Amino acid sequence: MKIASAIILIMLFILSFVATNLFLKNMELSRELSNLRFNLENLRANYNSLVADYNSLKERYEKVIDEKRALENELNNLEFQMQIFNVTLAKYKEAYDELSKLKEVLYYRPLRIYDYVKGTTYYELLYYPGDGYLYFRSIREHEPMTLSVRIDYVKKLVQDSVPSFRKIAQTMFKIRARGDSELYANMVLQIAHQLLYNETYYAKYPTETLVEGSGDCDNLAVLVATFLEAANIDAVIILAKTGSGAHALVGVHLPKQPDDLFKYGRVRVWYIVYNGKKYYLAEPTWDISKYDPFNPWIIGFFVGDNPWGEKLQIIKIIDV
Repeated sequence: MKIASAIILIMLFILSFVATNLFLKNMELSRELSNLRFNLENLRANYNSLVADYNSLKERYEKVIDEKRALENELNNLEFQMQIFNVTLAKYKEAYDELSKLKEVLYYRPLRIYDYVKGTTYYELLYYPGDGYLYFRSIREHEPMTLSVRIDYVKKLVQDSVPSFRKIAQTMFKIRARGDSELYANMVLQIAHQLLYNETYYAKYPTETLVEGSGDCDNLAVLVATFLEAANIDAVIILAKTGSGAHALVGVHLPKQPDDLFKYGRVRVWYIVYNGKKYYLAEPTWDISKYDPFNPWIIGFFVGDNPWGEKLQIIKIIDV
């Protein structure tokens, strides 16, 4: 009986030991399972993050590829344009080489000048280099001769042209007119009066008007004003209305009132007052087919004349 009890106790002890070990093992396995589950969640999170990074990189890669293709197309286009540019440049160089030969060419125009003080006539040889003329004609920008544009544009025409007119203007002033501003201004009018009236849509530079020998009232007024300013004689361009429409003429500021015209039947000097100074009227436009530009008895020959009389209505004065 005692032996049976001992055996039972031993078996119970063994069962208890085994159960305890199984419990501890189960606890250990549970912890490992939890760790594995935790690691699994981390791996899933890392996997999802990597998938997101992959998709982002794939999208960026596709954009880079698209940009690369666009740049390649742009490069091809630029290379094509460069080929066209090189061909065009070669043509322009060829044309420039041909045009450079015009440095040897002079456009000249012998114009008659009547010195009414001495009663003598001489010819003034006005000339301009061929390449310089083509610079103004072909390269410089021309604007339409609309009233709103020319108000802002005329001053530029005169100022850009004064340097190239300075030598001939000062020679005429000092030698031909003997330093007499009134006589010089009247000589300049004779130059303009010998040019053909030809209406133009755009504003011409004085060089173009002189070389081509023609222009409308705006072009002729710009030419006269340039000659005057080049001789350091203050001038303005007057935009006006006459009985026959819009017109442009010149105002000339002189040291004293002009009086040469009184010797040829005039009884009045016409002028305007601008910025506190008197500017005497000068008419650059002339109908050479009807009137002798060298006859001082014709109204319009002198500074201070006004062929339009009371019909002249001043619209705008441009200080050039």
